[in-house]
Amino acid sequence: MIGVLAGVSFSMPLMAAKAARTTQAGQAVSPASTPAITVEPTLALKLSLELKDIAANTPANLNASDPNAPYLDRLLINTNSSTATASTTDDENEPDANGMPRAIRIELQQSRTINNGVATNDGIGLGVRATIDTLNFGSVSLDALAGSNQRFITDVGNTGTLQPFTFTLQQFGMPLTGGWFANNALGVVTPTQLGLTRQQLRFSLPSRTVEGITTELYSSQGASQGAPQGLSQTTSLIATIGDVGQMDGFPISGFRRQSGQLFQAGGQWHNNWPDYRADLTSAVSVTGVRRAPNLLGIGSGAILPDNNFSSTANFDSIYIAERVERNGTSLQVNALRSSSSANATNAADHKTETGDGWWLDAAADDGRSHHRAGLFRLGTGLNWGGLAVNTDVQGAYYRYFYQTLRWTGDAAVESLRSVSGLSPAGQYLTGNLRYQMSRDLSVGGGASVRTFNGTGSRAFAYIQSLNRLGTSRAQLDLADATSGERQQAFTYDQSWNERGSIRLSTSLSYARQDNVLTTTQLNTQTKSGLKHESVSLALNASGEIFNNFSLNANIQTRHTTVGTVDNALYGTLGLMWQLNRSWSISANATAGNGRYDTGLASLDPLAAPITTISRPSQRTYLLVLRYEDRAGTTTLPLGGRIGSGGGAVVGTVYFDANTNNIRDANEGGVPNVAVLLDGRFSTKTDAQGRFEFPFVGAGDHTITVVSDNLPLPWSLINDGTTRITVSPRVNLEINIPAVKNL
Repeated sequence: MIGVLAGVSFSMPLMAAKAARTTQAGQAVSPASTPAITVEPTLALKLSLELKDIAANTPANLNASDPNAPYLDRLLINTNSSTATASTTDDENEPDANGMPRAIRIELQQSRTINNGVATNDGIGLGVRATIDTLNFGSVSLDALAGSNQRFITDVGNTGTLQPFTFTLQQFGMPLTGGWFANNALGVVTPTQLGLTRQQLRFSLPSRTVEGITTELYSSQGASQGAPQGLSQTTSLIATIGDVGQMDGFPISGFRRQSGQLFQAGGQWHNNWPDYRADLTSAVSVTGVRRAPNLLGIGSGAILPDNNFSSTANFDSIYIAERVERNGTSLQVNALRSSSSANATNAADHKTETGDGWWLDAAADDGRSHHRAGLFRLGTGLNWGGLAVNTDVQGAYYRYFYQTLRWTGDAAVESLRSVSGLSPAGQYLTGNLRYQMSRDLSVGGGASVRTFNGTGSRAFAYIQSLNRLGTSRAQLDLADATSGERQQAFTYDQSWNERGSIRLSTSLSYARQDNVLTTTQLNTQTKSGLKHESVSLALNASGEIFNNFSLNANIQTRHTTVGTVDNALYGTLGLMWQLNRSWSISANATAGNGRYDTGLASLDPLAAPITTISRPSQRTYLLVLRYEDRAGTTTLPLGGRIGSGGGAVVGTVYFDANTNNIRDANEGGVPNVAVLLDGRFSTKTDAQGRFEFPFVGAGDHTITVVSDNLPLPWSLINDGTTRITVSPRVNLEINIPAVKNL
């Protein structure tokens, strides 16, 4: 029933194309790395026959004088005159109009990494990305990267083998009988999640990367990824099996296979109750991992003969959900049960742990007011696919959101306590308020207080204005961290008006931190403080410097002014020269040193804690020679209509920390999330949150971000869906924000 695909894929860095238009002020984006796919001989034969059949029915030579002829993307040689004519000799601007829309990109990559002044990594890679839009198989794409890299030989300190060749083959929207469709992916993939697992406000199931195969069957009522009727109104079946691992290596990456095999399966079905004007959606999903890395420390009470805990363990979980929706009101009940056991060589050391959890979410919309409420009880020992989920917490929450033309406000209260009783009960309260004083000026602020598993608080106030320089925002933050640190910060963000095609944004911040230390001696407590002050600067610039030569740069630096030196510098610089329609050369340089945060801090008790890493002085260089071509696009663009022409879509998914819907220079991208065009064409964001669809049919489209790998407390507005309009010969740039839940 399902067309199984066989092939090869890998991820590769992509450079941003020329930008002729942007949807948000002053932000540059670069295309993303994407997984890939390979085709079986039988499928390749079918695709070849289908290509010949469509080519036979497509005119090879289009008559430009015929008003009924399809659109032909010719370059005008005299655009300042009413007698402008189309060039007939510029063949490079006229892709082959025969056959189904298809495109290919080939990149030759050369890289070098220098640590502490010593070259430690020289590599060369060959990357291929190919896409084709078919009538009988949906869209098919392949991403593959073959790399020769010194890191593959000398890398130590990481488990598993880093492969020099990786690929991902994907197929979306294959039509089946009875109004069903199929999505398939082979190679380095992320297991498909059911729609109900993504509609979570205070809980999420993590996803991990595997090398294997994943498949999804869904009804025409709406795909679970990018469904026009919503994630809940879907009937679908999913399955995934593969070896556990992770993408590693920079800038030429490979898949590092670790120990363990994962399987996952599930189903979701939707029923309409016309008599009650309600919809009911049910879902069940199971996952298991065998001999995976024991990241959760299962069996830690039993010491093995070599004085180490068991290095691998088995994990099993089942998830069940029911959702009812009626007239703007919804109620969803979720349950999760997990079990895990260490693979100890001695039967006496074998230990099994189990865990149970449930949570309930309700929502109601009443005009300008929106209400959210829920109950949850998450016991100890919970996991999903061998990865930790929130455990040992129970409580209830209520959230309220209100919006008018001038006022926007929200508030939340949450009561929590430990299931095991190891920590006292507490609360989490937060609220925000914004007032639009005029078209160009707004003010706002907010506060949060937490008294669970540590006491902390945060307050902020800001003023934002639209002026002749661009968009300016000044914000003051005051915080007492749960670890006892007191922090004050002032930040000035500026998104500058464009100068020509150059887009620029800057962020300047001053921060002060007081570490309060408490010591006890002879029953007397003494408090002492260590002060630390620093200044941070971030800059983001992009655009076309001159004809066919573009720039993309991001620099973030921190300098200590008082206290223990804690300086940091991270910068990227990309240059691209578009030689002609098919050939381009790009160069990227990355430099960094110092301490970096691996996440964004939050007082949210259910969010993952922030961690930091220290990096040595490192520089990385990447040179890319790229060839790309497309065919069939003049009459049948990807996702377009006959005669529509097309453009490109490049964008960034980013953490909108201050919720101003503008990507400020110090706001990072969201890595490794899937992005879909019309629920049919797929790519993934790279390490900087960038993605690209190189040729999209002119007209209206939908971009959907799948939030499987989005960490709490972050979420996407409008279910991650953005509606866009593409024009011929235009590179449309979009920035998609991820905002914090209350």
